[in-house]
Amino acid sequence: MADEFSEEEAEDILDEVHGWGVGFSKSRYFEELTVEQKRESESVIMSFTDYMYSYEGLAPREWNVRGLKECCIYTLTGKVSAKEPYFRSIAPVLSAFFEYTNEKEILKDSSDLARAVRKIDRQIVKRAANPGNWGPAKSVVMAAMGAGVDITDEETMNRFLLAYNLFPAFRGTGGKITHIADDWSEIRIKLPLSWRTRNYVGTIFGGSMYAALDPWYMIILIKQLGSAFVVWDKSASIRFRRPGRTTLYATFQIDAPEIAEIRSALARTDRIDRSYHVELKDGEGTVHAIIEKTIHIRTAEREPQRD
Repeated sequence: MADEFSEEEAEDILDEVHGWGVGFSKSRYFEELTVEQKRESESVIMSFTDYMYSYEGLAPREWNVRGLKECCIYTLTGKVSAKEPYFRSIAPVLSAFFEYTNEKEILKDSSDLARAVRKIDRQIVKRAANPGNWGPAKSVVMAAMGAGVDITDEETMNRFLLAYNLFPAFRGTGGKITHIADDWSEIRIKLPLSWRTRNYVGTIFGGSMYAALDPWYMIILIKQLGSAFVVWDKSASIRFRRPGRTTLYATFQIDAPEIAEIRSALARTDRIDRSYHVELKDGEGTVHAIIEKTIHIRTAEREPQRD
């Protein structure tokens, strides 16, 4: 198990598993999948690999049944913003992939993983369909998709996010969107002290602070980069500095030079991680909490090579 996350090691892992995926796509195990499962296979394998390392701390040769269950049942269903075919495909695709890696002696005893993932197939699909299991960032994106919103269309997504103030998943945090820049370079929110956000000792609940701040860097990047890229929340941390006893404010900004740097980096490689932080301040500028987010960005499609 990895003692500390390493971006360099993560890149090496993803590159190695992608190579296995190319071989898998030419195997009899891949051919036995349905059309839907084949279409979702690369996304399933790569997201599983990514989250097994970044959340469970497990490189491929350390994958085990316990980590697999945690990742598939809880992490993927709570964090990946995808429609039902992706979640229906998780167990069949991973099962076939594990059988392939076992046959080729790439991963030792990976047939155990294949059996384990088949057993949790229904549980994965059921949890993914329940909005109560989604994180705040996924709740925003899935609400937009469910409303038929094109999340890459600036005007419609802008209207949706302003209306999202009324959506239960975000309204429950107590936060409110107050401004979205026309070019999606900035989003501002406020978090008042109210009956909805007040904790046992009369200050703003730490969970409300985090949840109100959670999805916005991901959404700014989705809007700025467009549909040619996939953007995921990868990890987050929050540091509390002072109790919140009044309305707090946060401004999320990603400027044009940063977007240009991301595009330049993705012209050289197909996936990167970027880290951002935002401060939650009161009206006088005093910092009450700092949240740090790591965002994973990759090209939207990388077709396996075929003979």
